[in-house]
Amino acid sequence: MAEAAKLKEGQSETNVSQNINLAGILNAAARHDDALATLEAMGPKPNLSDYGHMWLAAERVCAHYGRKQPQAGAEALKFTADHASDNETARAKALLCAGDADALAARYIVRLKSADDRDSALFELSRFRRAAHTPFDDAISRTFDQVRERADVKAAVAQVGQTGTFPIWGGALIDFD
Repeated sequence: MAEAAKLKEGQSETNVSQNINLAGILNAAARHDDALATLEAMGPKPNLSDYGHMWLAAERVCAHYGRKQPQAGAEALKFTADHASDNETARAKALLCAGDADALAARYIVRLKSADDRDSALFELSRFRRAAHTPFDDAISRTFDQVRERADVKAAVAQVGQTGTFPIWGGALIDFD
């Protein structure tokens, strides 16, 4: 992944997608300083879509919270709140890294009420077969399990559909569930 991250992508000076993915892997390995360095190497204004900017912010949140420096991640966390509709999954990851199960549950309840967002929210709240995870990913998964088991989230799901448990690999939140 580190070698791929060094390659240029289109007109960009760096391979932005691979750098963000590499930061996610480094965060999962509890190498938060390296994750931040990888993100910073992309420059102050990387050429990203709105969707990509959300992943960049989410990985910054994960790195700062992983370093036990939530104040340093506050700006990135606020960015994910202000732009949640650009990438709901990245917003979810940022909230999981911040350990904010209440805010994540509230976001899922809003999404479940939306005809446009309902299907993806139900899918994300479903459970899939899990691969082995790092301790960092396990902590995030425990927080997500708390969200899934909340009475208010279960009630919101029951009003619009259902989630499931599927014996297949993957899911919308595969990187941290």
